[in-house]
Amino acid sequence: MKKLPFFLVLMTTFLSSGLLTKVNNDNTLVNNQVVQKRAINTNVLETSFNETTKHDTNVLSPVFINTFIDSLDSLINYSNDESIRPSNVILRVNSDLMLVDENGKLLINSTYSNGLSFKDAYDIFIKTKMLPVIYFNDANTKDALINFLNNTMCPIDMAVCSSNAELLKEVRSKDNGEAIRGIYDVSNNNQITKEEMVKIANTSYANTIILNDSQASEETIRYLESRFKSVWVINSEYSDLEIARLITDGVYGIVTSNVSEAINVFEYFNDTENKLYNVNRPAFNIAHRGNPITNYTNSLEGFIESYEKGATHIELDIMTTKDNKLVIMHDSELSISTNGKGNVADLTSEEIKQYKITKNANQMVIGDGVEIPFLDDVFKEFKGNGKIIVVEIKDSNVNTVNNLKTYLDEYDMYDQVVCIAFDNAQLVRCKEIIPEVPCATLNNMSESMFNDPSGLGVISLNRNNYSNDFNKGVFNENFDFNLAERGFLGFYWTYSNIAEIYTGINNGVLGITNDYCTTFETFPTKLLSPEDLVLSSIDELDEKTFELNYLQYNGEVSEKTIESKAFITRNNNDGTVSAILSGYFLGPNGSPRYRGTYFTDEIIFKINSSSSDDTNGDNNLGLILGISIPVGVILIGSGIAIPLILKKKKEKNN
Repeated sequence: MKKLPFFLVLMTTFLSSGLLTKVNNDNTLVNNQVVQKRAINTNVLETSFNETTKHDTNVLSPVFINTFIDSLDSLINYSNDESIRPSNVILRVNSDLMLVDENGKLLINSTYSNGLSFKDAYDIFIKTKMLPVIYFNDANTKDALINFLNNTMCPIDMAVCSSNAELLKEVRSKDNGEAIRGIYDVSNNNQITKEEMVKIANTSYANTIILNDSQASEETIRYLESRFKSVWVINSEYSDLEIARLITDGVYGIVTSNVSEAINVFEYFNDTENKLYNVNRPAFNIAHRGNPITNYTNSLEGFIESYEKGATHIELDIMTTKDNKLVIMHDSELSISTNGKGNVADLTSEEIKQYKITKNANQMVIGDGVEIPFLDDVFKEFKGNGKIIVVEIKDSNVNTVNNLKTYLDEYDMYDQVVCIAFDNAQLVRCKEIIPEVPCATLNNMSESMFNDPSGLGVISLNRNNYSNDFNKGVFNENFDFNLAERGFLGFYWTYSNIAEIYTGINNGVLGITNDYCTTFETFPTKLLSPEDLVLSSIDELDEKTFELNYLQYNGEVSEKTIESKAFITRNNNDGTVSAILSGYFLGPNGSPRYRGTYFTDEIIFKINSSSSDDTNGDNNLGLILGISIPVGVILIGSGIAIPLILKKKKEKNN
């Protein structure tokens, strides 16, 4: 891979971060201008990118096998054998930045009897092969790490990880620490809520969150990822089925000590009915300006219709009026979408309210018009519905982010809002004024960011803790893979017709900002469990087919069914067998333009060895034991509903 010359890295950092000439060490707003400390020591930057192993996963969207390094022999084996190589290696270090185990004991072997430093581990075994993550949890190691990154070596293609948010923030907000990625580990805190996870991760400058098995429900995974946060899960009790569950529940990273076995689980996906379209992570349906072709653009009516028809997010544009109110308007000139005229910045909110939206996004008049909404109208309408509002900051007014904070505070909408913008200065203001809110840049980057000094590079994303929401034209599979491996999720805009939407779905794009959100309305999000959960034998499951209903984007259960069969099973040795079922959807109306293999949650079947007279009793016993049945539907943070499954955790086979 090419190595970025130091002066180009520095120039790229300045340009991409919207750096102003005035510097303030407090990283705050001075005279209404965003200023930040810029003290990166380019002399110690390691600017090459690591070309990791791309294992064949047979699923639509990227998934990565990661691991803690608990022995030097394991690290050496991973370095030497590409077939078992993880994507990210997590290295615990002490205050001397020597590799240690989870108890703080030095990692040694016959070759390195005195231990191995992170620098030597990186130079000898990791560089160009795997992505390093330094894990730390104490103040002394934090200080040593800051000094190391500033004065010895700072590989920009790396991350730091901690369960201590304050320590993580200190590393990420100082000098060279701004140039690398942050990961927040909540796996040792079962009391933290998913809302707190987002808030704390964002304020400590982390775009990846690590969960434990018990925290990793599909609801929580989708909630975090719908808000630009990548999810890794530490797998504590290994089984092939548990790895498959995490994959089909949509995680981006699986942290396991069973690296080679976990990589082999992807082979199961090679045996589905259509291995090219295994949907491990249904796309988020982001309604661009509501439903702007068949409804009024950026209208409350369009937003309501979008949610009813299956949107997981609505995207809207805000501008500041003359009297510091936030109006929802895509263009500064009213005449483009309304029956009024004048510039938003020159008009008061009362002056704007005398006009109506009369046009769709193509500037075609479609009716008598509807009221022009302000941001508080949207917050009042959708507060508490679990859907996400993607707020695009459309102007460069220095008061807009402060005004947004006023609205967020008044309506307590932090849980439902993410921000996007082209204006980097506005995004930096968000980091300073509303750091709890995840943000993404709309400015295009491309695959060259990983190897071409003419690209902006990932430093700008790391420095300001941006996620990415790029033009669909820059998407390619390898680029999306490289982004995801580093914690940047694949959100893209704007899919302007139905054919483009099909292309986005079939490419495994996570966030599809589109003008036809109703396209998704009756598409599957999840296969539901069968009604009959009693088998006469384990062998019956291998041969049995099921006609399964599925949950749709609009939250309703389908009338149609999909023929499904066992995808992966596990004998629990207690009279039950766990299984994930899969089925192939072709549609709508049998059209091959949109297709996908979908999966159920883990289902627990009871093996009925009793007489037929005891069938009812066995079924009742199955419910007591926690046999999985669909009992209702819940709305998850992404806006996609899934069946609420009652199930009992089963121990894996010895």
